[in-house]
Amino acid sequence: SAVAAALVVGYVTLFVLAMVHTGYDTGGALLADRGRSTTACDDRGVHHMAVRTRVELPSDAPATRRVHMAAFPGPDEADLVDALRRDPAWLPDLSVVAVEDELVLAHALLTRLQVGDGWAVALAPVAVAPEWQRKGIGAQVVRAALTAAEEAGERLVVVLGDPGYYSRFGFIPASRHEVTGPYDVQDDCFLVLPLPGYDGSPRGLCRYPAPFDAV
Repeated sequence: SAVAAALVVGYVTLFVLAMVHTGYDTGGALLADRGRSTTACDDRGVHHMAVRTRVELPSDAPATRRVHMAAFPGPDEADLVDALRRDPAWLPDLSVVAVEDELVLAHALLTRLQVGDGWAVALAPVAVAPEWQRKGIGAQVVRAALTAAEEAGERLVVVLGDPGYYSRFGFIPASRHEVTGPYDVQDDCFLVLPLPGYDGSPRGLCRYPAPFDAV
């Protein structure tokens, strides 16, 4: 409906603003596999902390929620993560956190997504605690999640977001692979990343898990 489309467009606007100003880290990309420690640096290039990425543990859930609550202006993203935990779309090995001394600094989530007659994964949401932003941690946790998806045998990742940010990971407009979304957004904001196992499918309309309808 027109109302739903307007809400989605508004969400995308907030999504992009949050990416730039709050929840998403626009610092330098750091390639990091799960469980690997890397060194992040501040805007002056001063190395000052070791950050490790790993699969989120059940005991991390409260800390992950706090990161999303702090990173975004409202509870929608935190509530979405909690709802997805209870949904069949949840993939435990594709919920990835960045930690320093086991303090959760950032979170990137991939969940099951139907595309046409096949399956892919959706990247959303991603958040970095405000005090840890602009240190490369957002890029680090996204790359770790994408690596996890590749290792799990996934073929295609879908994201709704800023092409200027996600192109650094290899995302391109979904239309180039005949993948369409349920939302009325600009073509270059609905993106896909074909992973090494991608063979040209799935293609078609994306059907997001039910919890996304409440966002």
